[in-house]
Amino acid sequence: LIAANSADEPEVDVNENDLFVLSYTSGTTGVPKGAMITHRNAATGIICMALEWRLDPHHVYLLHAPMFFAAGGGARLHPVLRGCTCVVMTYDAQAILQTIEKERITHISFSPTPIKRIVDHPDAGKYDLSSVEFIGLTGATHSVAELRKLEQVFGHVWCSAYGMAESVNCGAILQPEEVAIEGPLSKRLGSIGKATSGIDLRVVNEQGHDVAPDGKELGEIILHGDMMTNGYLGMPQETANIIKDGWFYTGDMATVDEDGYTFIVDRKKDMIISGGINIYPREIEEVIYTHPAVSHCTVIGVPDEEWGETPKAVVVLRDGMKATEEAIIDLCRQNLASFKKPTSVDFVDNLPMTPSGKILKREVAGQYWKGYEKRVH
Repeated sequence: LIAANSADEPEVDVNENDLFVLSYTSGTTGVPKGAMITHRNAATGIICMALEWRLDPHHVYLLHAPMFFAAGGGARLHPVLRGCTCVVMTYDAQAILQTIEKERITHISFSPTPIKRIVDHPDAGKYDLSSVEFIGLTGATHSVAELRKLEQVFGHVWCSAYGMAESVNCGAILQPEEVAIEGPLSKRLGSIGKATSGIDLRVVNEQGHDVAPDGKELGEIILHGDMMTNGYLGMPQETANIIKDGWFYTGDMATVDEDGYTFIVDRKKDMIISGGINIYPREIEEVIYTHPAVSHCTVIGVPDEEWGETPKAVVVLRDGMKATEEAIIDLCRQNLASFKKPTSVDFVDNLPMTPSGKILKREVAGQYWKGYEKRVH
C-alpha cells in the first residue's frame, strides 16, 4: 500500500480558518449546539493541552471516552502530537483497571461518573496502578470525599481541568502540586485553578469589570484565545449572546481568591431565585455529596406558591445504603445558610445523564414544572 503511493505531501487546500469539526455541547441545560472549531482552534488547543497534560513520548495514554464528544474526540490528538503510545478501549471499570496494570498506563482522564465507578470497584485494590502519573478530572466538580477515595486508589496524581465543547483545550487547570486534601493547600479544593496556556481568563461583574480577588464578589467567567470557537453553526443569535468583543461568555459564575485561583459557584442558568434571593445549586450539591450514602445528586428549583421556587434535592443512593429526607436536609442546615437548604428531597433509582456522565438538570427539572408558566432553561 505504501509503495504504490506517492511520498509527496498531499496538495490539500486547507486554510487555518476553515471549519475543522463541529463540537456539540452536552445539552445539560438546553438544546445541544454545534460549536464551530477551525483548524487554527484545533492546532492551538492540541499544542497547549499537550503542555498542560505534561506529555512526553515515553508516556502511555488511555483513551476510553466516546469519540463523539469533546472530551473523547479532542483527547485523542494531543498524545499523538507528543508521540505517546495510545491505548483505545470502550469504558468498563474492571477492564480499565486491568488495562492500566497490563499496559502500564501513565495518563488518563475521567469525568465524575466513570471515576466513581472505578474507585468504588471492589477489585480496585487488587491491581497494580503505580504506573499512573497523571489523572485529568473533567466534566464537573468532584467532592472532597470522592477525591479522598481517588487518592487511596491512585495517589495524589490528579488535576482538575475546566473546559467545554467550545474550546479545544481546557480553559483552566489546577495542577497536582497546587492543591492537597489536607494542610494549607486544601483551601484550593473546589478551584478550577488558573488559565491554561494560550487562554486569557477573566471573571467579570455585570458592568464588565474584573471582580475583586477576595473570594466573595461573584462574576461570570469569560475566555479569550485562539482555541475558542467563533460561534455556533446556524445560530447567529446564540453566537451573539455568548461572544462579545472577542470574549466567550461561559455562563459559569465564579469568584477569585487572593492568589488568583478561580472557584466556580454555579451555572447562571441553574440559579434558583427564591423570594428574590439567588441560590446556587452547586453549593448545596457539594454538601449533600459529603453524605456517605449519596452516589449522585442534583439540586433544582421547583414551584412554590409563596417563594416562587425553592430548592429540591434529587438523590441516588449507593447500593445497600440508606438515608432519609430529614437527614439530607439536616446535613444542609448544619453547613449552609438556612434559606439555602432544600425544602424537599426525592430519592430515585437513577438520574438522566449525558454520555459523558453529566446530569441532565433540564430533564430532571422539567418533570416538576409541568403545567407551570416558568420555562425551564
